[in-house]
Amino acid sequence: MTGVPCMERKDVIWMRDPKTGNWIPETHFNQIDVAELRAKFLPHKNCQ
Repeated sequence: MTGVPCMERKDVIWMRDPKTGNWIPETHFNQIDVAELRAKFLPHKNCQ
């Protein structure tokens, strides 16, 4: 096919997140997790 750009293949390096121990792509290292922020800043409901 002419005129159609070919997709480039990017090699992604995976590494362990030191806080969670989960494997994440190197490009996402030190990004903020929305769920963690929500748990950190929103008040917790105490079930009693």
